Amino acid sequence: MTVKITDPDAFEKMVAIEGERYREHRTTQTPDRHSFDIFLVAFQSRDPKEETPWLSTSQGDEDIYGAGGWHRYMVRHVDGALFFHSAFSYPEKTQKAKDAGFDIF
Repeated sequence: MTVKITDPDAFEKMVAIEGERYREHRTTQTPDRHSFDIFLVAFQSRDPKEETPWLSTSQGDEDIYGAGGWHRYMVRHVDGALFFHSAFSYPEKTQKAKDAGFDIF
């Protein structure tokens, strides 16, 4: 099943790939422009009729950074599906993301 940014366990699935440090960063730091929380707000306030493939924030960013900024996730504008960007990953992490339900870009 495809992971969507609005799924209650979407962030936890990202933590399973990124590690506990990713959760700690979320709870101890102010959300930055590439954070899960900023993209969740952007998705909830988007114009669903806009014809664009990827969600972008008000600052024009199109990807959520994983721990340390290496892994990248993109959000499909129309339905909030989360894609794991394989060009910014190690092969074993790409497989782990696929196994967790993320679509692979």
